[in-house]
This record gives sequence, structure tokens and C-alpha cells, in this order.
Amino acid sequence: MVELRVIESGGDEEQLFQRLPKDLFAFDRQTFEGLVERFRSRLTIDDIPALLARCLRSRKVGSQSERNARLAVVEGRFDERIA
Repeated sequence: MVELRVIESGGDEEQLFQRLPKDLFAFDRQTFEGLVERFRSRLTIDDIPALLARCLRSRKVGSQSERNARLAVVEGRFDERIA
């Protein structure tokens, strides 16, 4: 008996990867985090915090001071005082 195997072309995968930074706000938080994990090998060490920062800036996350604190951490501003 012949065994058939499906070989994924990667077309949808590539489109999804290209959509991640361009259409970042179309994804809910859980989907966004899943996509970042899925494409971790294709993202640079600088890409991930940049995507997270864009995501934080665009969404209402807690209070303004909480959002600023999260942004400071993601952007590497550890010595910044958060009011």
C-alpha cells in the first residue's frame, strides 16, 4: 500500500509571518503571543521587544502608570522612574 504524505508549501505560513508586524493589531493577545512563539526562530532578539512595545502602546492595558512601567521594561529603560 502506498503511503501519502502532505507536504506543506509554507504559503500560508509565510503570509502569516509577514502579517504579524504589518497587521499586529488584528490579533488578540493570546494569538499574538502564540505567533511570536511560533516564529521565534525567524525573529531577531530586537524584533520581539519592538513588537511587544507596539502592542502595548496600541492597547488599553491597566492604568497609564502600569502601561508605562511595562513599556519601560520592554524597551530596556530599567532605570526610569515610573510615576
